Amino acid sequence: MQLIRAIYASYKIDSLTREDIESILAASRANNSRAEITGLLCFSHHHFLQCLEGSREQVNQLYNKITRDSRHAEPFIIDYSEISERAFSSWAMGYVPDTAISRELILKYSTSGQFDPTQMSAASALGFLRALTNTIE
Repeated sequence: MQLIRAIYASYKIDSLTREDIESILAASRANNSRAEITGLLCFSHHHFLQCLEGSREQVNQLYNKITRDSRHAEPFIIDYSEISERAFSSWAMGYVPDTAISRELILKYSTSGQFDPTQMSAASALGFLRALTNTIE
């Protein structure tokens, strides 16, 4: 089995509530655990940034499902690569809320102080997510 890491970003729809996020997390954790997918979801007022790790088939199926989810607008792949080990193996779906994202951390991995994963390189997005692992819920 080949391990794959997919990092994608999408825009948050305006009507998304905290309850919607909690619902996404609960379903993701249960489904990802069964599919042996690990990862991390970072949410801000305007964007999602997510890393998915697992088999090619499972990651592809999940990403295709996400692209059809009306809660995500304009999802796009930042990185898709074969990996030798998982970076987020402890979480079926770790979660980092916007309150855990500091301006200093954003500046470290992007060109401005505003969180906008659409402007991050693959290496920057992965570094950013790794740096957030100590804030996981």
